[in-house]
Amino acid sequence: MPNVSDFYFTFTAAIQRPTVTKGTSGGAKRVWATVSGLADLPASVQPANAGDIRLFGGRNLAVSHAVYVQSDPGIRRGDRMLLSDGRKFVIRGVLNYASFDRLYKLVCRELLT
Repeated sequence: MPNVSDFYFTFTAAIQRPTVTKGTSGGAKRVWATVSGLADLPASVQPANAGDIRLFGGRNLAVSHAVYVQSDPGIRRGDRMLLSDGRKFVIRGVLNYASFDRLYKLVCRELLT
């Protein structure tokens, strides 16, 4: 019998963090590197609700989606998330949903190419 969460967590997400490396000319180069242990997080994607848009809009941060994950992922504001369907998001905030330490809400803005 499948796990109930399999019906809700229909995507996988990889979290990337900006890292400084040495470029070909020897200078510093900023690249996105996948965070160890945060490569295949089961995720559920929802449009941002009015409360999140208002809360983050008051800080001049545009948000478009909420992504739910099941465990404390150690994600920081400013990290980038790649979903299994190819969409990219920048993390604007991480909320411990209902303070249960079992479900986390990542408030994000989709990066359109």
